[in-house]
Amino acid sequence: MRVRLRFERIYGTMSRYGQNPRESPSGSPIILDNYPLPSERVTIYLGQPLGELYRTYNVARAGGFMLVRRNIVHEVVTDAEEKAAVEQAQAEDLCDNLTRWNWYITIVIERTIEVPDTECNAARWFSIDPGVAIHSEREFLQYGSIRHNSLSIILFRSFRDISLQRKMLTIVLFFSQGKDLHSKFPR
Repeated sequence: MRVRLRFERIYGTMSRYGQNPRESPSGSPIILDNYPLPSERVTIYLGQPLGELYRTYNVARAGGFMLVRRNIVHEVVTDAEEKAAVEQAQAEDLCDNLTRWNWYITIVIERTIEVPDTECNAARWFSIDPGVAIHSEREFLQYGSIRHNSLSIILFRSFRDISLQRKMLTIVLFFSQGKDLHSKFPR
């Protein structure tokens, strides 16, 4: 089964581009297909914070909790409970940090990996073997951090007046084709 990994790192700064806070330069987002490696993609968002990335994190957290309840604690989780948990995660307020900073820089690196079907669980929430997930997450987190650092050096040199204030979030998310996202590993 093909599984898509997505590395996300979000920065906030009190600096800004343009006359208004959170103003994006023309040509944003920047999309680099087949970079850093063939079949990978980098997307760089400048200006506005991306609420949908935070919402994805909230939904992933709720889905991971449902998986733990169902597969580790062996609780019976009804479809209604699962639906309510996901709806609550989608409706949760986003981090206060989304209004704290004048400008946001979000770098997303995506890669697709093959996971043997025997390592996949076709439960309601897509899941892969925890050992495979942990190994894939660690490797991609390290890889994404290295690639991100080289991209950010180039990017921040382009915007000389931008002083980076705070790294807000770094996560790796897993998606399968045609299924819901299943897990998150925040760092």
